[in-house]
Amino acid sequence: MFENTIQELGGILSQLEGNRVDPKDAPRIAYRQKVRQDARQAQLLSAKAVEERGRARASDSPERIKDLEQALAMYTALYSKEQQMIGIRNYALFYRSGVHATLGKSIDAIDGFQRIADLEGVDVLRPLQTSAITELIKLLAAEGKYPLAVDRATQWMSDLRPDERHAETVELQLELARVRMAWSEILKEKDPKDRTAGRLLDDARRFACVAPNRRTTPGRNS
Repeated sequence: MFENTIQELGGILSQLEGNRVDPKDAPRIAYRQKVRQDARQAQLLSAKAVEERGRARASDSPERIKDLEQALAMYTALYSKEQQMIGIRNYALFYRSGVHATLGKSIDAIDGFQRIADLEGVDVLRPLQTSAITELIKLLAAEGKYPLAVDRATQWMSDLRPDERHAETVELQLELARVRMAWSEILKEKDPKDRTAGRLLDDARRFACVAPNRRTTPGRNS
């Protein structure tokens, strides 16, 4: 879908990078940076298109796995090669981790989401980090690691600034409520009078709310 654009921008970028540029030539440097950013954005969108094509296929289709593995390779290449554009790099890691989770590679998925969550001093990626923690606690809960999932999400929520109550935050809040309720049910099965179970259920009810319908946009704020 984006192959022609990628090829065209790649050719321009190769030519620009092959020529020496005067450090004082700000317009030329800015143009080269813009071409590079457009090229990386096109690569990210191309990988996302392949991923979505795979997800749209039947769950038992060999083509589904083929597409997801192709997208995985594309995300990996982009993440590995792009060191300067932190937005592009980490969106590639976020989507790659999602594909890892779908393919049953939970260790790799957890590692990827954790890397994003652990970024420091990058305010522009805070919404992405919040989404990464949402996905992270889903995976931890699926492995039965409820205390770790709750602690990780609770710590992030407690560190949020007043101006960070965005849609991604509400999505995390909802997922945290679901994890608390699931953990509460497990504890209640062992002991109906378990105090921790009761507290978890109270917390889930108190903090749960309706989240607006919003999806993470590829490469936003790159």
